[in-house]
Formats: sequence, C-alpha cells, structure tokens
Amino acid sequence: MSLRKIKKLFELLGDVEISYPSSINLASYPEHLGKSKKIRKNRLTSRQKIVAEATLSQTLTNFNMDTFVGYYLKTLKKEYDGELPEQLTEHVHEEIEDNDSYLQEFEQEMGFPYEDMDYSSEDKDSNYIKFESSKLFKKIIKNYLETSLNYTLPDLIKLASQPAITIYRLLRYHSTTQYFKKHMTTEPEEDYVNHLAKYRGRLGIYWTATKDAVATLADSITAGEDLDEDYYLFEADISNSHINWYDTLYQRVHVEYGDWQRWKPEREIRLFKNTPIKLKSISQYNGDSNEFIPIDISKINNKTFYA
Repeated sequence: MSLRKIKKLFELLGDVEISYPSSINLASYPEHLGKSKKIRKNRLTSRQKIVAEATLSQTLTNFNMDTFVGYYLKTLKKEYDGELPEQLTEHVHEEIEDNDSYLQEFEQEMGFPYEDMDYSSEDKDSNYIKFESSKLFKKIIKNYLETSLNYTLPDLIKLASQPAITIYRLLRYHSTTQYFKKHMTTEPEEDYVNHLAKYRGRLGIYWTATKDAVATLADSITAGEDLDEDYYLFEADISNSHINWYDTLYQRVHVEYGDWQRWKPEREIRLFKNTPIKLKSISQYNGDSNEFIPIDISKINNKTFYA
C-alpha cells in the first residue's frame, strides 16, 4: 500500500479528522517537533505543558519520505556510535549485488565498479563513507523503508481511528524508586502504590500497544532469575494527538527491532515528553503463573502522571 493510498484511506474514515496546524511543519520535524523544555531536578508540576501535538493523520498528510530517510539514517548513527548497523548495510549490498541496474547506477555515480569498493569505515574519506551519502544508497534505504511502513501502517491506522488508545509499559520497582526493596514495610504492592502516590518523576515515553508483547518480555527477563515480584505492568489510555507518531514510525521500522523484524511485533508507541497520563490499572508479574495480577490502585486513581 503506497503512502498516497494510505492518506486516501484516512479521508474515507469519517471519525478521523484530516487537518494540520499551520504552526507545525512535520517536513522539518527532526529540527524542532517533540523537543521539550528542561525540567529542573527532573520534576514536573501541574503547570508543565506538552510542547508538541500531532495526530497520525496530520503526520502522514505532511509526511516527506526523503526527509524521513535522512532522519532515519541520522538517528541510527546516533544510536550506533556514528555508524549504521551492519544489518542495514548488508541489506544495501545484497540489493546491489542482486540487481544489475543498481550495479550500473553505482558505477555511474561513484566512478568505479562496485567490486572495487573500499570497505574501510575508519577513513572518513574512504569510498564507503562517500557511498553512504550517495543517491543510490538513499534510494535503496527509501525502498526498504517504504516496504517496512506498508507493513506497520495498517496497525497504526487502526489504532489512530480509536477515540482512546490503550498503551502498556513494563517497569521494575527501581525504575521509580530506589528504596522500594530496602525500606519495604508492608505488602509489596501496597508499598509500591504508596510510593507512586508521592512520586513526582516521569513514567517514560516508551510504551507499547499490546499487552502480549510486555508479557513475553517479562517472561524472558525473569526466566531463571528471582525477580518475580519486581515487575509491574502499567496500563493507560492516551489521546491520538499525544503520541509522537514520527518517532513511533521510526521505531516500528527500525532495522533490528522493528515490527517486521520480530516474530511477535512489539507494536511500540512513543509519547511526547510531558504527556499527562492517567493510569487505568497496575498489575504485578507472577513468575509461577506467568500472569500479571492486578493490584489495588484506588489511592492514585485521581493522580496525573507524566511521560
């Protein structure tokens, strides 16, 4: 499914509004959208505001594939200490080696045959570094991302058509408190909720749209380890416009842990920093039964947390 067809699909969905605020230009997203003000001592007050909002329809309506390719490669290099992951570069070379027209394009653009490529990444002036900036390299990455986006976008469109999107996040006790185990005076779940009632930090921007992905992660983490009661599953409903769809798209098409790289997709959801969160439930992981057991959160039902 092409991006043009996907945008058309949005127009056919009566409950998804196609509109875009002129004050935000997603084509230049990497420069400013989603950045938040520094918060002194990592604390939030009720006055703290979200600095950016954009629905999925707004993101796709203003989506520029060439800009996304540049953002994708730039972000990957930051993530992998200045180099692109081997899995991605291997894909590019496999595409060239299996395609005669790519071999011709390579020689025309680079000025020498593909088999003469210098694979040294230490020399910044090497042919390999120059190749990463070439039109052919970006063309192959673009084709790769279009295939990946076509795989994951139907799921995102389905999520975005809902009035509220249910999201989940798995946290260990030390993610929100360092004294939990040392100073526990009551039952673990009661002590944890008491702490959360006073907690002024963030719950984080990394969430998922499926409980199954979280359960699978918890099961693999706790296999063979005595961590059964250390993991808590947070559940919340979030507005379409509070999801950072651009970064969510990046995560969904990540070359190593994107949706189509996994047997069971993680279906990651990225929130804008400082998004207000009202928790629906918290469940504690039980390793014996491999289940999340709900705990009483009535003490924090009316509390607003932040991403």
